[in-house]
Amino acid sequence: MTDLESAGLLRFEGFEDGRGYAVLSEVGALFGFGIWKQPQ
Repeated sequence: MTDLESAGLLRFEGFEDGRGYAVLSEVGALFGFGIWKQPQ
């Protein structure tokens, strides 16, 4: 398990073709959106 997964920022999902993808969880999405909204 990666640090991001353990922090709840990523969720690992398996799909029917046998492959799996790491996707942003709700927490990770909110966290990323907060960073994105910061002034550059």
